[in-house]
Amino acid sequence: MDKKNNSYYVDYPLYLQSFSIENHQVNLVVFNDRSLYIKVISFQVGNTNILVDVSSSEQILSLEVKHSDITFSDSVIISKFNTNDKTYIAEQYKLIHVTQPKSVHQLGFERFLYKNEISKLTDQTKERIEYIAENYSDYWICTCGHIHGSSEDVCAYCGNDRKKLFSYDNHLYEISRHTDKEVNQLKYTSVLLSLALLFQLFIQGFMGDFLFLNNIKNEAFGILNRFILPVLLILSIVGLIFAKLYYKKVLHIILDVIRHAIILYLNIVMIIVFVGTAYNLVFVYLLDILMIYNFVKYQNFKRYQVVFQSSKMIFLVISILLISVSWIRFGSYRLVVNHSGLNLTVETSELIYDVPEKINGIDVSTITFDRNFNYDITTLNINASLNDLYIYSTSVLEDLEVVTVNDDNPNFYVENNILYKTNGDIKLVPIVIEHLTVNDQVIESHTFRDLYNLKTLTIGSHVEVIKDEAFENAIALEEIIFEPNSHLESIGKRAFANAQNLIEISFPISVQHMGIGVLEGADHLTSLTVPFLGEKRESGDELRNSTDVLAYIFGSATYTSNELIPNTLKTVEIYDIEMIHHVTFYRAWDLEHIILPDELSQIGIRSFYQTFALKDFELPSGIEIIPSYAFEQSGIETLIIPGSVTYIEANAFKSTTLVTVTYLGDINNLVIEAEGNQSLIDAIQN
Repeated sequence: MDKKNNSYYVDYPLYLQSFSIENHQVNLVVFNDRSLYIKVISFQVGNTNILVDVSSSEQILSLEVKHSDITFSDSVIISKFNTNDKTYIAEQYKLIHVTQPKSVHQLGFERFLYKNEISKLTDQTKERIEYIAENYSDYWICTCGHIHGSSEDVCAYCGNDRKKLFSYDNHLYEISRHTDKEVNQLKYTSVLLSLALLFQLFIQGFMGDFLFLNNIKNEAFGILNRFILPVLLILSIVGLIFAKLYYKKVLHIILDVIRHAIILYLNIVMIIVFVGTAYNLVFVYLLDILMIYNFVKYQNFKRYQVVFQSSKMIFLVISILLISVSWIRFGSYRLVVNHSGLNLTVETSELIYDVPEKINGIDVSTITFDRNFNYDITTLNINASLNDLYIYSTSVLEDLEVVTVNDDNPNFYVENNILYKTNGDIKLVPIVIEHLTVNDQVIESHTFRDLYNLKTLTIGSHVEVIKDEAFENAIALEEIIFEPNSHLESIGKRAFANAQNLIEISFPISVQHMGIGVLEGADHLTSLTVPFLGEKRESGDELRNSTDVLAYIFGSATYTSNELIPNTLKTVEIYDIEMIHHVTFYRAWDLEHIILPDELSQIGIRSFYQTFALKDFELPSGIEIIPSYAFEQSGIETLIIPGSVTYIEANAFKSTTLVTVTYLGDINNLVIEAEGNQSLIDAIQN
């Protein structure tokens, strides 16, 4: 390995740059300062003197000398040399020790700044600048690592001009200290912004938005604002760290422009459309606060930067104030941001409420009334942009008397103080309404719930579905009319529950499905006409799968819940079934009249068990068998049996006292099991 010479004879024409000793051979690099013609050089290697014939005037002399007496040594000295006309003896010159060249890597990242500056001054490529140039009174060290006397102005190795080389005012320490500050500031900022972004995305992903539920935040505009631009901003700050450490000025300028453009954009967008971009609130707040904090803490700016930095800070302070004002102003709203506009959950104590046209420049397209909020609204004025309205039940607006619609609204109209969609669907009925006709194809759940003053309800022929609890709690309802040619197919559970003043009702034959408790709480009902009992028309024989019990329509699928059947109910007519299952009228104590269709072909066990008030009954003409216990303990006294019946099972009329029985067929074709049927046998014989 080459060793650098650490001694130097001032003004001596030769300088030993470096040497290496190995296997009785010494390799030397000698610098001929004045390009003298050198004939012979005398070296001292340890204790051995060696003469080397050179005969050259080259400035850089590379010499190889073999000698049996050469051994490893830490020092090699040029003792003297001869030219054509003179001998130069080293001892006659002043000897000094020189500082070894320092690698530019000792500067850390400041080496990139150093290389940039020296490269500009000396026209050297950055790759050739390997050492720190140092200037002393008796010698100087070049960036190529070679040492030269003070009389030499040009490096013979790389051509560096001494004057240019040392014209660089080197404040590397100050520059390094300032760069470290800026880099630490940027690192701190990038870490905090990254944490803020992750926190913001985590909250939005797993817990919902901070202020307003934004259903379009995952589309192009939302992704740009809440993900792409924040990530790009963080990456630009990381890039600035790289640019500062490696002193890439052009890259630094580009990234700084990108950074400031993103900061400007995010703030302006949030100020202008706070509601639409509130998902960025945490990130933008922290971003602005960090920028202001960094300005206050690191305000060591150059003159030309002061105006720009001050303007930037003023803008950020104003942005924070404006965003805060928007937060205070709009933060109390309960909003959902959709494609079509805003869904506003109304919370107001006003008596006359005008639905706002816009909030923060965005159309209010939908309003919702919270059933847990106590409204005092008596007059509701619909704006021109409203597209839809949601309300749990009419009782939510229990004081509402008047509804109006802006003439420019294409989606709603008012007729008889009822709010309609332009397709004819009813959206809102004030609770004061007493008479109502509904012809919506689908009547949604709760739409007409709690119409306490409603007395007459007409279900139009176009209605196909009435959903759960649609007309629940219409406690004043006296009449339900189904228009002729009804298309009603499905009625949801508790659809007409608590219709306490309803006296009679007749369901259309079009109905195919009924939810449980359709008439639950109809405590004054006297007459019921239905195409079937239970959830649907049934033809199976298994009791456990059957819901065709009278109690089903009043709230229970269990036949033993006969207490739910109103004691006022006297007449039930079922007009479109082929069979009834077991226990259909089980303990319907107060029924006086049960009318079944002629098409009925089968009745089940205990179908009429304990129907005490049923005194007169006529079996449909399609019945062939009367099963065991069918009329056990019933109150029937007068019975008409069609000629189609050919067999009566044992105990069919157990504990039933029949007075008059009329059999419409040939008595010789009728088989009666005697057990439990004695009153039947006696009545027929009489």
